[in-house]
Amino acid sequence: MEKAKSDVIHDLCLRIAAEQNQQKFRDLVEELNRVLSANDQNLRNDVPEHNEA
Repeated sequence: MEKAKSDVIHDLCLRIAAEQNQQKFRDLVEELNRVLSANDQNLRNDVPEHNEA
């Protein structure tokens, strides 16, 4: 994972842990989910498929 992506994820986690406002907390969690989903999709696209005979 790129350092920039890792930094974004880390920052979001810190903000989520400290957030007291319920709506802002949910918004941050949704943003983290989007970042993680995009990262997961990128990883899946980069992995070659293994075809077993």
